[in-house]
Amino acid sequence: MKEYRKRLYLSVLGMLISLTAGCQTSGSLSGEVKQTNASLSIDVLKDELIYWEPVIQEFQKRYPDVQVEICSYSAEEMVETASKRETELMAGEGKDIYLSIESSGFDFYKVQQSGVFADLYPFFQEESGFSEENYIAGMFDLFENEETCCMVPTQAIFSACVTTKTINEEIPVPLNELEDYQDFVRDKMYFVKQYPDRKDLPAESDSGEYNARWGVAIQDGKKSFEQLFQSDFWKMEQQLTRHRRKSDSDTIPMDWAHMEEFQKNISGYMEKKRYMCLDAQVDLAFQLYCQLGGKDKAVIASVPDVSGNTVVYPAACVAVSQNSPNKENAFRLLKIMLEEEFQKRNGGSVVKEYLTGEAWKDAYGQENLLIQGVACPGVDEETIDSLAGHFRNGTMAGGLLTSTKEKYSECMEGYYAGEKPLEACAEEFLSYLNIYCSE
Repeated sequence: MKEYRKRLYLSVLGMLISLTAGCQTSGSLSGEVKQTNASLSIDVLKDELIYWEPVIQEFQKRYPDVQVEICSYSAEEMVETASKRETELMAGEGKDIYLSIESSGFDFYKVQQSGVFADLYPFFQEESGFSEENYIAGMFDLFENEETCCMVPTQAIFSACVTTKTINEEIPVPLNELEDYQDFVRDKMYFVKQYPDRKDLPAESDSGEYNARWGVAIQDGKKSFEQLFQSDFWKMEQQLTRHRRKSDSDTIPMDWAHMEEFQKNISGYMEKKRYMCLDAQVDLAFQLYCQLGGKDKAVIASVPDVSGNTVVYPAACVAVSQNSPNKENAFRLLKIMLEEEFQKRNGGSVVKEYLTGEAWKDAYGQENLLIQGVACPGVDEETIDSLAGHFRNGTMAGGLLTSTKEKYSECMEGYYAGEKPLEACAEEFLSYLNIYCSE
């Protein structure tokens, strides 16, 4: 195990843990906590409760003698209470289970590396018929180079690209024939040069969250990013992003807080019918595909990574406190969320056999759809099945996270705004990462 995994998260937290050590049992962070499984305390973002409440209710129905405590926080409260909740967790006084840990406000990679989350893989191994082959590849290895599995996603997403058939015939590599992400960058460069006055969708890779497409991840350390920043294709993509920022300064960013406004904005762009969706989660991509005219007039495809695989992103990651006396109850809750009813209900299943595309057919498979008040053709079954197949055979990757994602965006913004050379921005991020990875 890496030596830094045995270190404390931050020196100040180390002091806090030392001060509270007298209140803990020996080995409280080594998995030797006495298990009582009499209760279950839950840390969750309020916005995520819409997904988790039915699961929690089902848990209470199956285990009526277990006392359940739900501690939910708004997004603002998550940020405001992050330090306090991190400290409690590090001191062995946190909640039993953390739902949607990526939304917790923690720097959850650092928290994980400190060893305060339980290894969930042994629990899975005890399940009858368990096989990693039943789940999306990579979901048991998120943010890890070790054998342990401290975070398990219960949902997953992937991105798709969309354009008109006319543009698809023009670009260097048709979207439905993309072999790798480099092909996609070539297509984006062509589109920007050929249609400089056309709007495109702000690529989600601006935030750094999708650097997983380039084959880099935080657990691989500084070296992988040094190699990335030397890539001509990465530099080309940053140039494209900078160009878009300058020409589309009034474009509403694609984020869930402004999704309704964003949808109206995109619908206006659809009227031009010369469009290339550079990055969109598949549900939004389906809508754009329909607005462009469906299978008769448009093309939709998954976005590959540098190795040609469909990269899948984790959502609603679950972690269990190493110091919890209720680990079995926590795992029971996790397993309920991975059951067919809840996987299909929430979409983006991580269990392969439930990822059938039926939810997409229900949402987009009608003959006609009404989108922003305009009648559009629905998505044909063959297209949905094809994308579901890409999803099912994809590989899950973590990309950047928490403070590293924010820092990446902050550093790159200097280049996008025309204030700094790209090399200087990359070096700034590498300097930060050097310190981050050494703590």
